[in-house]
Amino acid sequence: MKKRIALLLFALLLLAALLAGCGRQTQPSFVQPFDFYYRAQEPDYRSGYGVVGVETRELGVTPLSDEELITLYLQGPVSESLVSPFPPGVQLLGVRMSATTLTVRLSSEYAALQGVDASLADACIVKTLLGLANVRRVRIVAMGDDGTELRSAVLDGGDILLADSQTASDKLDLTLYFADAEGRYLLSEKRTVNRSPASELPQRVTELLLEGPQTAGLYPTLPMGTMLLDVNVENGVCAVDLSSEFVKNFHLLNLPPHLTLLSLANSLTELDGIDFVHIYIEGRQDQLLGPFPLSGDFSAETRAVGPSHPELNELDCTLCLPVGSAAELYPLSLRVRSGSNELPAQTLLRALWSFAPQNGLANPWYDAPAPLSVTTANGLCTVTLPSGGIPGQTDAERSYALHILVSTLQTLDGVDQVEVAEQ
Repeated sequence: MKKRIALLLFALLLLAALLAGCGRQTQPSFVQPFDFYYRAQEPDYRSGYGVVGVETRELGVTPLSDEELITLYLQGPVSESLVSPFPPGVQLLGVRMSATTLTVRLSSEYAALQGVDASLADACIVKTLLGLANVRRVRIVAMGDDGTELRSAVLDGGDILLADSQTASDKLDLTLYFADAEGRYLLSEKRTVNRSPASELPQRVTELLLEGPQTAGLYPTLPMGTMLLDVNVENGVCAVDLSSEFVKNFHLLNLPPHLTLLSLANSLTELDGIDFVHIYIEGRQDQLLGPFPLSGDFSAETRAVGPSHPELNELDCTLCLPVGSAAELYPLSLRVRSGSNELPAQTLLRALWSFAPQNGLANPWYDAPAPLSVTTANGLCTVTLPSGGIPGQTDAERSYALHILVSTLQTLDGVDQVEVAEQ
């Protein structure tokens, strides 16, 4: 469950994205003295920096390029009150500037950082590099020894909180998810409300979703006339009981049903202590929203949150998947990050192979043996699978799996026919 809290609580919002940068910067772009941010030996919450400390350095009279400055920064602090948040041996592999985004490529050692350590290291790098002229965002990429991208994050100053500014505040920020104009993705909306006990927040979030968005370009996801009857949280599950208008008036939204369900799931799982959402209609779970049974667990799906950014190597994907026993496949829109030199068909199939059954959607291709090759030419997409690579125990099951694969690939522009072979 994605959370955005202060770094003094040891967490940081990570935004997954990819950047195709250009225009290497070789001239110095900073003024002295320059601030380097590292981990503090002893957190000082009164200073406003929390677990991060700052070291201000004069860097001499010889101008440094950005590459030289970052290399010096990675060597660690001089002050004994600070420690390096970076793993031993991490090296700078390259720096690129595109518009106001600085891309920093680091060696594979950086990918070993996990959880809090990765969040804190990212925060230190971003805080430091925002001191360079014209840098508004920083993309941090950990590269594998074979040239693949192991981890990538794009962050700006708004993604980093060095102190808990809400501790003494009577206001609280909530994140809600509503539909975009095309009904293809969810978009987030920040809403500032009066602080209330944590036990009351699920009700407040649901009520705000029922009221609808306040931002232009966002559209309601819950049917008109729906009332909240009850909400409670137990063992990580938020049970939401809604009036019958949720089902009866759904057609008036003209919205894919998965966006309505994910609007509730993504919004409520932003709250601490909620991992799944159960939806009841006047105390019962035996109804459908479109093809989706309301009797299952609904969890957050961050890939359904847009918009998709092609300039950041993100592909607007559609997976065609079965819902329960329904024969007709359901089109699920996902925002998927492309790998280096990856063709759209390869990205799409990687998304299909990695999509775990969830939120009422099945997927026989999940965790199946990966394709040996995927090529596209003249409207024909050819997929070569390893021997026995088509999932299913019977001919009917394998035929249905192929139907899913072909239908998914045919959502791509330029793909008219699909040929599947086993080798």
